[in-house]
Amino acid sequence: MDSVPLRRLAGRRVFLFLLIVIPACAQSMPNEPVIPFMDGLDKHILLTMTVEGKPLDMLLDTGSQRTIFRRHIGSEGDFVALRWATGVLTARECEVVLEKIRIVALCGVDFPTGDDGLLGEDFLRRFSAFTVDYKNHVLRLVP
Repeated sequence: MDSVPLRRLAGRRVFLFLLIVIPACAQSMPNEPVIPFMDGLDKHILLTMTVEGKPLDMLLDTGSQRTIFRRHIGSEGDFVALRWATGVLTARECEVVLEKIRIVALCGVDFPTGDDGLLGEDFLRRFSAFTVDYKNHVLRLVP
């Protein structure tokens, strides 16, 4: 008879432990980059990111394979053809430091949004995962 109340007590302790531990694990880790964002036009995610030491407004575009900048920044490389929804345009590759990470992006592309650039998969794939926290308006990048 004594074992039934002990099992219930043990079960409650485990439940309380999980209530405390699971939310703590969901918080970002100390070395996990966290980038705040605001809602852009049509509720798109607009990040202010440090590019070559300067803040630029970047639209998060998980459908874009490459990160694209409106202006020529960083060290410029070769011209490449870029397939776009409205056709093909030419852009110049540029090596830039984006949030302390060196990537080869495309520069000098005049795209229809009014932002400084599009943050594409080439940056996001440098991380094992990323989460968009809409409630707290942050992008969490998991190393």
